[in-house]
Formats: sequence, structure tokens, C-alpha cells
Amino acid sequence: MFLMCLFVFVSAKGCSKKRSADVFSAPKRIETANTLQNKSAFEPDKRLKNLLLRGELKGEGQGQSIEATTNIIWLRDSIIWLNVKKFGIEGLRVLITPDSVYAINRIDQSCTILPLKKVLRDYGVPGNFDMIQRLLLGSAWFFPNMEMVSDTLDGLHHLQGETAQYKAQYGIQDGIYRWRTGLFEQKRAQNQVSLLFNRFITTEMLGPFAHERRIDAQTEAQGRLALDITFTEVVPNGAETYRFDIPAHYRRLP
Repeated sequence: MFLMCLFVFVSAKGCSKKRSADVFSAPKRIETANTLQNKSAFEPDKRLKNLLLRGELKGEGQGQSIEATTNIIWLRDSIIWLNVKKFGIEGLRVLITPDSVYAINRIDQSCTILPLKKVLRDYGVPGNFDMIQRLLLGSAWFFPNMEMVSDTLDGLHHLQGETAQYKAQYGIQDGIYRWRTGLFEQKRAQNQVSLLFNRFITTEMLGPFAHERRIDAQTEAQGRLALDITFTEVVPNGAETYRFDIPAHYRRLP
């Protein structure tokens, strides 16, 4: 179920749908790691208070696959709400706050409430709510206290670094300085998450915004999980309200 909860915001290798490739120029020089981090980890426009996204997704994992549509609502620094529909019928609704994840499964009439840190830890990700909203907005998130080294690779600015527990790599597109690829690896547990951002379209208050995203996650606990999402509608400041009510008769899962 958390294939939908966590990974609907980002993306990487795994699903079979053929993607259109952006055309861009390779860097002409190597920039410092500090410069690349500052430019790619941008702060959203102060006028941007919320965001409405609609899209199509394909997911694979735990012996299951899904093709569906999704609606996502982001309220700055406070809420990420999403649902997943098949043939127009809602199957899953999720609410993410800075400290918790709430999920409603309409199919079996159940609900799950978990600490956000636990959900991220289960996938080998050491981040927090800020990391998730940065992934949604396409703003690069960097590990605290991880020293980065810059170079160029595969036509992109390339950043890499590691700590005692984690390794990280980032591909940053020259000119627009947007996050295009990412690879996070938890050394001891051998958990790995790779990301791809594609089809950048300049959008009001967002600048170049990736309309196609893919993710591939390999974890000891969950196996391989993959998600491919295409945003068909992006509306800045188009979603001020949301609904999330857990019906009283729904079973609470551990």
C-alpha cells in the first residue's frame, strides 16, 4: 500500500512505459559543489501557497501492478494529500503531515496510521516532510552534513558524497539547475532508491517543472517497488481545501 503513499511524488527506472526524452546541452565547465547545491535546492516562490496536481501512474511491487489516476494537493510546509482512482473509483486516500502518514484503503475498508519517520525508515530513506515536499516540487534535497564533490557525467552536472551510513548521487541539468537524476543508497541494509525527472515545462511560480517522474526502490524489507507518474495538470494555488475523514467502521491496521 505504501507504494502509493510514499512514491507517488517522485520517480526512476522500472516501469515499461516509453518516455519522451528532453533535449538539453551538456555543461561547458565544472561548477563547485556548493554552487550546484545552492542552485538546485531552490526555495519555492513566496506567492506559492498550495499546489494541485493531476496525473496518471503505473506502479509495480510486492507481486502487484497498478495503472490508475491520481490527484495530489500540497499545502506549503503542512500537508500533502493524495488519492488514487481506478475507472473513476477511489481505492486509496493518503494524508501526509510533518509527523504522520494516514492511509485509507477503500477496497477492504481499512486504515493505517504510522509515524512518518517509520515509513521513511522502512524504505531506507533518512529524510523528513521537507524532503518529501522538495521531491514533489523538484527541489533537490541533500543529506545534512554530507560533503559533496562535483564533476560532470552523462551530460549533467554530477554531485556525489557519502557518510558512514549513506551514499548519494545527483544529476543536475545545466542552465535551469533542476534535479534530473538521483541515487540514494543505505550501505549496511543495501537499500537503494533511484530517481528520474523528465519533461520540464516552465510553470508559473514553479519555474521549470518536471511533468514526468519515475522511481525505483529496492529494499530488504519490501523488495522492489517501482512507480511511473505523468502529471497532466499542474495548478499553482489551485487547491486550498481537502477532505480526509476516516469512517468509523473502518478497521485499523497495525
